[in-house]
Amino acid sequence: MKTLSISGLVLALLGIAVGIYNQLTYVAAYHAHLCKTDILSARDCENTQDMQLLLGQTAIIAGCLAFVMCILPALRNKKSYFAFFGIFFSVICVLLGLMQATHMFDYTGYFVK
Repeated sequence: MKTLSISGLVLALLGIAVGIYNQLTYVAAYHAHLCKTDILSARDCENTQDMQLLLGQTAIIAGCLAFVMCILPALRNKKSYFAFFGIFFSVICVLLGLMQATHMFDYTGYFVK
C-alpha cells in the first residue's frame, strides 16, 4: 500500500507540474495576446487554445487517478502520510485542470464566441 500511495503522490505532483506549466505558457500567452486582435493569426490562436485545453484535461485525469491511487491506502491505513499528501495534492491538481480546461474561472470572456 505504501508504494501505491507514493506513486499516487508522484502522479499528483506531476499533474500539478503540468498545470503550472500550462498556466505559465499557454494560458498567459492566450490572455496576453487576447486572440481577438490581429496580433496572432487565427491558426496560432486555435493552437494555443487547443494546447491549453489538452494540458488542462491531462491535469484533471492525472489528479483523478492520483486521488484513486491515494484514497485506497488512506482508508486501509490511517497513518499513511504519503496517501494524505497525495489526496491533498490531487485535489489541487484537479482544481488546476478544471480552471484551465473548463474555463470555470474565466471572467475575461475571451472564450465566449
